[in-house]
Amino acid sequence: LNITFTIPEPILADSVVLTLTPTTTGTSISMRIDPSVATSFTWDPATDPSGLAAVSTVLSGSPPCETPCDSTSFTVRLQYQDDLGNAVNHTENANVVLDTYTKPPTIVSPVSGTAYTKPFVLKYTLPEAYTAGTVRAV
Repeated sequence: LNITFTIPEPILADSVVLTLTPTTTGTSISMRIDPSVATSFTWDPATDPSGLAAVSTVLSGSPPCETPCDSTSFTVRLQYQDDLGNAVNHTENANVVLDTYTKPPTIVSPVSGTAYTKPFVLKYTLPEAYTAGTVRAV
């Protein structure tokens, strides 16, 4: 999960909080982010469940998913308070989906254990979108 953010004004110390909430099942995790260290980082909630120690402190919760995290949908919320002490403000992006591996294709025909004459027709279905030039019969 590549996370990049911009804070539009000076902040109150320790007020930047990133929360990931699974949209179906699981537990949210909230991390205090230190924007003086990083405003862009990569985090995998399955392999780095404690968050990124260099840029964050876990405030509450636990990893929002276990391995594999594939197809888990999240709401990503970033909040902060300005250095004048005004009310906390936030923004959210919903339905952020982790896609961590390529799902296997299904061969419709030829069917295992069945004899075919030459040439035969290969029929298959792909369970997700693909990159042009990557579908090959080997």
